[in-house]
Amino acid sequence: MILYVNENNEIKDVNSTTNPSLIPLEVNDETNPFKGWSVAKICCYKVEVAEGQVVMMTPYVDSRLIEHIDQLGKESDLNAADASDLRAAIEELYEIFKKRGAV
Repeated sequence: MILYVNENNEIKDVNSTTNPSLIPLEVNDETNPFKGWSVAKICCYKVEVAEGQVVMMTPYVDSRLIEHIDQLGKESDLNAADASDLRAAIEELYEIFKKRGAV
């Protein structure tokens, strides 16, 4: 996993980013404490990484809000996956109708 942090080590993106000012920190998958977390929840933390190991992590968002942010992040990820599945189904149906000359 690659964590993209700002100058304060606050995680702002995970695995990819469009912000060139962020610093990439690679984390070893075997010892990754963020396994199974939503990107939204991961982005509530600041970290220090040494040799691929997270040596410090602490929330920089009010910890009372993190679970709510996580729930919204998971719902957003689910909605995105559902939208992707729907798009694929529509494209498949379009191709079927196209072959039959219906479009």
